[in-house]
Amino acid sequence: MDRLANPAPETEPDRDVTARTSRLAEVIFVRDLNEVHLLLDYVSGRPDVHIWDMGDIKIPGPAGADCTLTAHQTIERICELRYPPPSAEDKRVKAYNAALLLCVKD
Repeated sequence: MDRLANPAPETEPDRDVTARTSRLAEVIFVRDLNEVHLLLDYVSGRPDVHIWDMGDIKIPGPAGADCTLTAHQTIERICELRYPPPSAEDKRVKAYNAALLLCVKD
């Protein structure tokens, strides 16, 4: 009866759930990054095409405006990707990196 009158104070989010969510995000990001590396390796190993032939890639920019990356810029950015990004607190950076990987995979 006392619990009904005085419900338990709300606790902070479960740290295990937060840690699992963060780990899952890392696993998905690293998997996509590995797939992109394999795709680039496959394309670069073919004698009939060149890596620079993949053309410009249009992706959403970090400020919300679309930006177009050349093949060289795309490869540079892919090589710089790490998880978590240097500014891990900025969700826009994570979203931008994920968008870049998905656009390159497509």
